[in-house]
Amino acid sequence: MATLYVFAPSFFAQVMNGILLLIFIYILFSNYRSFLKTNYFNQLQIIGVLAIAFGIHGALHLGLEKVYNYNPLLLLA
Repeated sequence: MATLYVFAPSFFAQVMNGILLLIFIYILFSNYRSFLKTNYFNQLQIIGVLAIAFGIHGALHLGLEKVYNYNPLLLLA
């Protein structure tokens, strides 16, 4: 039987945030030509949302590393 690992809710928020960021980036790159055809105001809105999303994602990483002593880069080693 599989062992159930229990993580803090902020870990799952971090994972969901990362998945949504990847989906957003995929959609943006798959529609890059139409993105370039939009006016500058819409482009700035999309870039602003992306910047806010990356900022929140980075802040969640900082919280996970400090509070739970979780460093995702150690999983790659």
